[in-house]
Amino acid sequence: MHSGVGYVWDLIHENKTHMDRMRMLSLNPSSQQLALEEHIEIFNSISARDVDATANSISKHLRQILTLIDLIKSENHTWFEGTIK
Repeated sequence: MHSGVGYVWDLIHENKTHMDRMRMLSLNPSSQQLALEEHIEIFNSISARDVDATANSISKHLRQILTLIDLIKSENHTWFEGTIK
């Protein structure tokens, strides 16, 4: 990669399937609206060239997956290996 951080794409690629699975399991109108709002916030902060706001928006957006994983696991514990009730 030209940016010198090609390892980041490798890391993303290794985990993308699992992330996509979580996204598909969590799809509903409210989650789609939240994702849209977060993407607009990220876009606006990038457009404003506000580095701190962009970093905060992206971080907040990415942390949502952790909440989704916990929710999906609690509601569907049998779908996950090594998960107890």
